[in-house]
Amino acid sequence: MLVALRSGVRSFAHLSHKGPAYHCPGCGQAVTLKKGLKKAHHFAHKPPVTCSWAKGETAAHLAAKMLFLNHFLSIPRNADVEFPIGTQRADVYAESKDGDKYIFEMQHQPITEQEIARRTAEYHKHGAAVTWLPLIDLAKFGDKKKTADGYVIERYSPKPFEKWLQGYHWKKDMWYVDTGTGSLWHGVMDEVMLSRDSAEWYEPGGYMQSVSGYSYPSKRWRKLTLTGPYTLSQVRIARTLRKATSNKAHTYPGGYRIVIVRPDVHVPPPKP
Repeated sequence: MLVALRSGVRSFAHLSHKGPAYHCPGCGQAVTLKKGLKKAHHFAHKPPVTCSWAKGETAAHLAAKMLFLNHFLSIPRNADVEFPIGTQRADVYAESKDGDKYIFEMQHQPITEQEIARRTAEYHKHGAAVTWLPLIDLAKFGDKKKTADGYVIERYSPKPFEKWLQGYHWKKDMWYVDTGTGSLWHGVMDEVMLSRDSAEWYEPGGYMQSVSGYSYPSKRWRKLTLTGPYTLSQVRIARTLRKATSNKAHTYPGGYRIVIVRPDVHVPPPKP
């Protein structure tokens, strides 16, 4: 965790010092301030860990949250991390000059399409614009192909929530955070077509049967085209109103969604 309570007041790990007593905002248990060179300063529960706020946290997730927090504080904007919104806790919370609420979720753990839709709808109820940013480590994709403005991963296996996110952003506004460099990448996923060869065989009695070859879309693989890298200072962050929609596979709640605009895109997205 990046935030703990000191005498009931929220305290950032990177601004705290060892000595005072800190407690988890979720379960109220005592936590320990951890400061090091390789991992973002954070608070850790003492074992055994039973608090849901402490489960599934990774160094990459901590670093991604700090990346966004530091950017918004430097602009400057009112910003926070692990911020309570209703019954939920937003990874990164920021406000625009006009006081509009923005929520950035850094998703690194598996989550069902139903759960991500429910959590997004809950944020919308509080008037917040939302986006989810999958974490990706490009260094681990040895088969990626370099392009003029990024990379292409010909066979990328997206998590279920990424397929939901693609539809939520109308297949054009997905962004990834590279955990190795802290860079942003604009991502577009396309279908991967697989093929079956034609075949011939003989049935008992000597009758020959055959089937023609055909192509079909892969259920597992997607072609991921990444454009970048970009820093947060290079992109523009806006919001646009999304109507509630649904299809056979997914349900998308209505509300403001966050649009991250590349520096080479000169036409601004619609803003209410």
